[in-house]
Amino acid sequence: MLRSLVGSEMCIRDRSDSQHHEPTVPYHLYRKIRDEKEAFCSYYTHAISTRDETILRLKEESRQQAALQDHHLQEHLVEVEMREEMHTYYTTTLGRALREKCLLQEKISQLEHQLLLNRGLVSHEHTQSA
Repeated sequence: MLRSLVGSEMCIRDRSDSQHHEPTVPYHLYRKIRDEKEAFCSYYTHAISTRDETILRLKEESRQQAALQDHHLQEHLVEVEMREEMHTYYTTTLGRALREKCLLQEKISQLEHQLLLNRGLVSHEHTQSA
């Protein structure tokens, strides 16, 4: 009769047999297995907790480093902008000063020539040809 059972019927038969004849484990072995299971779970839980704490710490350190780098970049940007403003100011100021110098040199030349004319050291014909 056993040979005529199909696979699912055999599983049903085997399951019903195992319910009636459950093997018993000595209590000291059961307790040892339970303690080892609890120790493993405790260790695993601690490892996960430590890993999560490490990840959070590393994320925070990364965020702080990024903020510090951002701060340094902002300071550098401000410094560069100030240098550009100073360069523009000095270039503008230097340009004005050079223009004023040229105007003053031209005025000095005119005054020197006028002085020479007044003293009679240069004739008017020489002035008109120049």
